[in-house]
Amino acid sequence: DTDGQLAFPWESFPERQQAMKGPDLIRTLGFLGAEVMQQDPIKAQFMQQVVKEATDCKVLLHEKETKEEDKTRKEVWADALCVDERTGANHLVKVYRRIVRFTEESLEKSKEGLEEVED
Repeated sequence: DTDGQLAFPWESFPERQQAMKGPDLIRTLGFLGAEVMQQDPIKAQFMQQVVKEATDCKVLLHEKETKEEDKTRKEVWADALCVDERTGANHLVKVYRRIVRFTEESLEKSKEGLEEVED
């Protein structure tokens, strides 16, 4: 519920605020959208064009790392409000990526029950 306000909490996170132009945002955060490019290339191209044309982007970058017994999970997400002053358009872009890395020990345990098969 945003009470008519744009769902972009810029003022709530001053320590995470970054301002940049659209092409700089693509260079900085392009790795987050890599999977989207493969899953939905048309949507990804549209998003890339919208961001690239932006004259001003306010970006909130969040990172969280969680360590568990057999894995490490790193979550990175970005919320960006991109403004194109030429057209007057505002676009809210949200990108999220979760990377899970398993320990070598847990990978070895998972291989123990597998049989090797020759073709």
